[in-house]
Formats: sequence, C-alpha cells, structure tokens
Amino acid sequence: MININSLPKKVQTQLKNDPFIFTAANGRQVNINYLSAIVNSDDLINVIQVLPRQQYDSGYYPFFLQHTELFNKAQDLFESIFGLEPDLLIYSYKNDFRVSIFLFANKSLIEKSILKEKIEISSKEIKENIKNYKSQINKEEANGVKVDNIKIDNNSVLFNLPVGVFPLIGSLNSVDSGWRTPNFNLIFGSESLKNLNVIDRLPEFEQYNAPIDKIAKQEKEPEWVSNIDDYIISNFKHGISLYSIDKFDFKFENELNQFYNPNNMNSFYENSIIKAKIKFIDTIFSFLLAINRGSYLPISNDQFSAFIPHFYEFDRLAESVANYDSFEKRKLKTLYDTSLSFARSINNLTCKDFIDYFLRDSIINFSSLKIDPGKEILKAFEKQPQIPLLIGARKEILSRFITNGLPNTKYNRFLNGSDGQVEGKTKVYPLL
Repeated sequence: MININSLPKKVQTQLKNDPFIFTAANGRQVNINYLSAIVNSDDLINVIQVLPRQQYDSGYYPFFLQHTELFNKAQDLFESIFGLEPDLLIYSYKNDFRVSIFLFANKSLIEKSILKEKIEISSKEIKENIKNYKSQINKEEANGVKVDNIKIDNNSVLFNLPVGVFPLIGSLNSVDSGWRTPNFNLIFGSESLKNLNVIDRLPEFEQYNAPIDKIAKQEKEPEWVSNIDDYIISNFKHGISLYSIDKFDFKFENELNQFYNPNNMNSFYENSIIKAKIKFIDTIFSFLLAINRGSYLPISNDQFSAFIPHFYEFDRLAESVANYDSFEKRKLKTLYDTSLSFARSINNLTCKDFIDYFLRDSIINFSSLKIDPGKEILKAFEKQPQIPLLIGARKEILSRFITNGLPNTKYNRFLNGSDGQVEGKTKVYPLL
C-alpha cells in the first residue's frame, strides 16, 4: 500500500464540519442551523466550503468524504478486486482543499501489459453472482459465441483482461457540491497511440503543445499540486491511455446512507467497498463478453472507419453535418481518419478491435498534465459513450448482429445498406 505520509503535507489534510456562524453587521453572531462549514481541522478559520445538513440515522450532518479516507479506501478496493496492493500513484489535489483525484495501479500488472503477457483476475467473494454468470455464458454459447476469456470454477470466477491492458482504481472527491459526486472509478490503462489523439491534434487545443516553461510563467500560483509516478513516465513516455469502464457514486447509493456518520465511517466504507467490488466485477464480466462477441464480426477497414462515429454519438445525417461548426467538422473528420489509420494497422480486423481503439483513445498527455493537472486527469474519469453500446442491457449493439456464431443480415444492412454506416460516411465526408 502507498502511505499517505509520503505525499505533500497539504494532501494529508483532514477536514472537519463545524457549525456555520454568521457575523452580522452589528457584530452579533448567528448559528445557521441548517448549514455547516467544512474547515481545515488544523486551521479552523480556513473555511473550505459550506454545505447543507441532512438527516441521517447517526444524526444531522452535511455529506462530505475525507480526501485522506478515499485515498486509503480506494487502495483497499484495488486489493480486494485484483489481489495485489497498489504501489503506483497518479494524483491531482486542489490547493484550496476542495478536490482530490487519486489513481492507483500495480507495477507488476503494468509490466505484464507492456510485455503483452496475460493478466488474470480471480474473484471468490461473489458467490451470489456465479449462477447469473453461468447463465449469461450459456446464453452466449447458445448463440455460437465461445467465451474463452472467462472461466468459472465452483464458486470463483477467473477473468483474462485484454492483452496490453492493466487495471486501475481511481477515487474522485469534492466537497464542492456544485462540482462532481464523490466516486470510485474502474479504469483500464494501456499504452497510448499517438495517431489516436483525436482532440489534442485539433487547432483549438494547440496551446497544450506550447513550451511548458512559457505557460508556467503565466501562472502566478498553481491551482493544483500533482504528481505522476516516475515509473509510469519512464515506461509510457509522452502519455498514457486511461479509459473509465465504470464508476461507483456515493451520493446516489441510498442504501449506504444508513451507515453515514462523519465521526465513524468504518461501516460506511466497509459496505461501499463490498458494493463497489460487486459492481466492478459485474462490469468486467460484461466487458469481456463484449470482446468475445466482437471477435465474431469481421469488418473491413472502410467499414470500421464508417462505423466508429456511431460509438461517439455523432449525428451523421448530411443535413446535420452540413450545419456543424468548423470544430465539430474537424473533430468528425479526424475521427474518421484516425480510425481508418488504426484499422489498417490490424490484421484480421473484427469488431473486437473497436474495443482496442476505445481503450487507447482516452489519452492523458504528460505535458498537458503539468500545465493543467485538474483538467487533464479528469479525462480518466469521463463517462464513455461507448460503454452502453458494448455492455448496456438496453443499448448493447453487437449481440444483435450474431446468429449461430456468424454475422447475420442485420449486420450487413447496418454496415452496407442504403442508410448504413458506409453510405453515411460517403455522404458526409465531403462536407468535412
């Protein structure tokens, strides 16, 4: 485990909730009962945020989580899921104490991904889900899809992650109620491919390519304190792809509210780790099933490029594209071009390679991280529009194209029909 005492003193700061006291113009002080001031426990006059109180079983409190506790509990979750302690860290911490972003990884798992070795994950604590997993695998195989990256043995399940991919657990916390919900994130990391850096290659983002020293001089005081482990920098050079597979939100987990007590959070975190683990294991299971399905759908380079914007929520009707602004047009054109370049680099291309593309297209640029660490690291926590189309119960797209282990007529119409993906690209590409 990584000891928080090895981080800057600021990152070790504890927060405290105190009564919100208002001082009137005549000097009298008034306790505003329904509000609470979140303060630095070592400096009580340093008010970080003011939050409303809410009624819990344990009392009347504001909802906020300690950055320091999430630092430790995210590591517990990592070890619970992957069976290894994290020993690598990327973090960004806001200097006003409002926001913390921690990403944990394990060096041995990254080494395996770099060497293209198999990474296995074994889980034995989800017995109640095993029956459902067996049923889903039987359903896949009845449709002609052999599941070879998941094995179930009695009451345990063994996962094989995609080659070249390693897992991370992230925690994102804020005591600013208008910012983001505190959460754990399940993230897949991989080597970034330069030709997939769709956004950063656009003119609007050229400031990120400016010399770091020049930009740093423009800032009077840094807004964030941040760091990325030297091992990660030395092995991934310019950047790393970090793709959010799933997240576990705290505020919306109402079942946890019965355990919320800012004076003793043990039960709250014990139950949150159990629930987050089950949720993330379910997601890994579904994600690996999608990889299997994709391998049964061969696709040409041009079809791959034509299909890819579907996963990025682009409206590709000619009338709509004609009204795109210049940035949107360049973004779509770059997506078409980079996906075509990627497809040409793959032998025996299938829809499985969509997933490889997605995993390597959420790029954290190290130079940009030094310039604006808060903004850059948040890419790893972004909600990915491809996930529902790969594993969503209602929106999942690949299984509908397979019958008896072969692509069906729906697949051909979707790609090559009069209103299919290839025809769509043919119509809109000249407009870009």
